[in-house]
Amino acid sequence: MLGLALMAGSAMAQDKNEALAEQGRFFTLATGYSNGIYYLFGTIIGALASSPVGGLTCEVGGHCGAEQTTIVNLSSQGSQANLVLLQEGKVDSAFVQSNLAYWAYTATALYDKKPPQENLRAIASFYPELLHLVVPADSGISSLADLRGKRVGMGAKDSGTLINVRQMLKAFNLEEGEFTPSFLSLRETLAQFENAELDAFFFVGGVPTPAIAQLADKMAIDLIALDGASSDGLLTANSANNYYTQREIPAGAYRGVNKAVPTLAVMALWLTTEAADKEQVYAMTKAIWTQENHPYWVKQLLPVGGLEMSHALDGIGIPLHAGAKRYYNEVGKRF
Repeated sequence: MLGLALMAGSAMAQDKNEALAEQGRFFTLATGYSNGIYYLFGTIIGALASSPVGGLTCEVGGHCGAEQTTIVNLSSQGSQANLVLLQEGKVDSAFVQSNLAYWAYTATALYDKKPPQENLRAIASFYPELLHLVVPADSGISSLADLRGKRVGMGAKDSGTLINVRQMLKAFNLEEGEFTPSFLSLRETLAQFENAELDAFFFVGGVPTPAIAQLADKMAIDLIALDGASSDGLLTANSANNYYTQREIPAGAYRGVNKAVPTLAVMALWLTTEAADKEQVYAMTKAIWTQENHPYWVKQLLPVGGLEMSHALDGIGIPLHAGAKRYYNEVGKRF
C-alpha cells in the first residue's frame, strides 16, 4: 500500500510540474513583510514584468511583460535575508537596499567577515529609502545637535539602518557617547517611543513607511532635517560607491508634518545574479520602464519616487546584469 501511495504521489508531482511548465518560466522575487512597501512594490513589478502563458496580450489590454514569464512575489524579512536567499540560490531575484548590495558585493561593513558576493547583479533602481529622524512634536529637538543628552533609537544591531546612522553621525561630528543609544527592532523602538522611553529614533525606509505613518496617526510627531555641509561631505566621501543620495521627505507624507524635510537616502534596488537568463532579464527590464503600457492603477500605488526612469540607475554601486545593461544602452542610459 505504501508503495502504491508513493507511486501515486510521484505521479501527482509529475503532473503538477508538467502543468507548471506549460505556464512558462517562473522568476521568483524576494521582497519583504506582506504589510510593507517592498511587498507592495513586488506586486506592482510582477504585474508589469510578467506575461503568463494563456493571458491576454498587451495589445488588447493584457500583460505587457516578458513573454511566458510569471514573477512570483515572495514575502521575506527584508534586504539582509534577501541577500542570503540570493546567494543560496533559493530565489531568482530580490529587493535590497543599495548600501547593503554594495557592502555584500565588496565584503565591507556588515559583510567584512564574509566572502564578497561577486555574482550579484543589478536590474534597476526604483525608489529612495529615506533616513527618518523622528521626534515627538513638542520635544524641542530641531537638529542633530539637540540629540546630546537624549535617549535615541539607532536601529537594531547589525542592521543597515544602524550603519547608515553611524556614518551620518560621524559626518556631523556627533559621538554616540554624547547621548544614550538604543539598539532595538523597529517594533520595539516604536513601543518605547510611544511610552516616552525614547526621545528620538532613526529608521531607513520608503515614504511613507507604514509603521511611522501609523505612529503619526496615534501621536503628534516631527521629522528632523539632515542636510547642510556635513551631509554634503558624507555624499562626497561615498561618491565612489554611489549608494547615498540627497532627497526630501515630502510635506504631508505623515500626519502633522506639513513641511518638506531634507534627508539622506539609499535606493531600493532590484537584484539578481550573474546566472539569470539574459533575454528574460532584458525583457523584464524593458517592460517595467515602458510606461505607456502601465495600467492606470500603477501610479496610485507607487511609493514616493517609484518608477522614475530618470533615476533608474541611481545608487547602483555594483555591476548591472547583462540583460538589463543591454536595455539601458538601447535607450541611451550608459552605466
